[in-house]
Amino acid sequence: MDNIGIFIINQFCSILQSSSAIYGIVVYEANDCKPFPCCRSYGTFTSPQKVIKIIEKIDMIGGMAESHAYMGEGLATALVFFEDLQEIREAKQRHCILICNSPPYNFPIMECETYAGRSVDQMANLFQEKGILLSILSARKTPALLKLFEKAGGDLQISQNKNYAKDPRHLVLLNGYSLKERPMSPTPATTHSGLSMTSPLSTNVNIGSPVAPCTPFRTTNPVLAMQNQVQQQQQQQQQQQQQQQQQQQQQQQQQQQ
Repeated sequence: MDNIGIFIINQFCSILQSSSAIYGIVVYEANDCKPFPCCRSYGTFTSPQKVIKIIEKIDMIGGMAESHAYMGEGLATALVFFEDLQEIREAKQRHCILICNSPPYNFPIMECETYAGRSVDQMANLFQEKGILLSILSARKTPALLKLFEKAGGDLQISQNKNYAKDPRHLVLLNGYSLKERPMSPTPATTHSGLSMTSPLSTNVNIGSPVAPCTPFRTTNPVLAMQNQVQQQQQQQQQQQQQQQQQQQQQQQQQQQ
């Protein structure tokens, strides 16, 4: 997945309403997305199948060797999304699923005007205050994600006694969901890298990146990157056309013989 993160927004409404659930998607990226916005949203949707199709079409590429991503901006955008949904229909229950691979930057919120200046910790606390149940799915078990889960109101002690991941290296923290569990590994409290699953709030863990807060700058030229992609696509098309022409010539020669 590189440094792309996805928030799946799910708001359950009253059964008496025409649709019992509304969905939305928020995608955030790393610093290589600049000067373009680091977040984009999709929706709303009333079909979970539509949500899956949209996610499958999202290119999980990018990052340019960045070790962190704009998760804080994604949290802020997701929260604004929930507030907009609340104006449309009254929520009975609200869920947010974070799918990511990298911890957040240590930068405060800058692009979302509603929550500008807030930190990732503060955004997680707002999720808990507003009763939004945050679940996290990740290919890696990192202390920052464990802390984020607890800050948002998740019970890490209960989650570490439940195993939903097929691969023991993956992180699955569910809040408000009940799924079929998988057998626990012999050492459920320790990951392959020796990471303890005890509460990160009891230790001094920085939820963001070690980089000092500053205005992010782009290190690559987006125009050149797009030009390279176009050139690669053109080369592939030319190769395919040449192969087709060769095949046609061979068929014609065989027919003449």
